[in-house]
Amino acid sequence: MKEQKFIIDEVKKHLQASARKNKYQVIDAVQEMPTFEGFILPYYVSTMEGTKYPVNVEEMYIYCDEWDEFYNETVAKVAQAILEAEQIKEA
Repeated sequence: MKEQKFIIDEVKKHLQASARKNKYQVIDAVQEMPTFEGFILPYYVSTMEGTKYPVNVEEMYIYCDEWDEFYNETVAKVAQAILEAEQIKEA
């Protein structure tokens, strides 16, 4: 589903930008992640300004409660993957 890929890609971008060199920054970034509604809101606002996305962000925002569980699982999985990649680098 395009929406799932969009969420995964955007969460990856956000957490990887926060990861830098210290793996604990990933944990901090996860703790500071907004709810899905808060996460998708900036995308929704930018669509009103004319930005195009490969998914219907307005619909995702309207039905944000339905995306919460997937979003939360994605944040956890992406953070775990980043932490595991850091552990491999350290080994």
